Amino acid sequence: MNIKKFGIVSLIMLMPTPVYSDYYTVEVKKVDEGLYKTRKGLYIETRNQCYENFDSGAVLKFENMSMDNKLIFDSGTVCDVEKIFK
Repeated sequence: MNIKKFGIVSLIMLMPTPVYSDYYTVEVKKVDEGLYKTRKGLYIETRNQCYENFDSGAVLKFENMSMDNKLIFDSGTVCDVEKIFK
């Protein structure tokens, strides 16, 4: 491979690729401070306790390996998601 082709291939490999978040509609129930459980049995732990109702609809914005996952409640309140587990 000549140097010109190697440079082009290297440049293509270094170009950022778009990463898309997935959005899921969830029904959550507050279990504890900053801990919510979905009807499907998943637990969502938030960095901060941000919603007082015990049952609520929400949207989970999730991107694998991201530090910017969010739980967005129907009221408009947004929580930063620490982790999701079963």
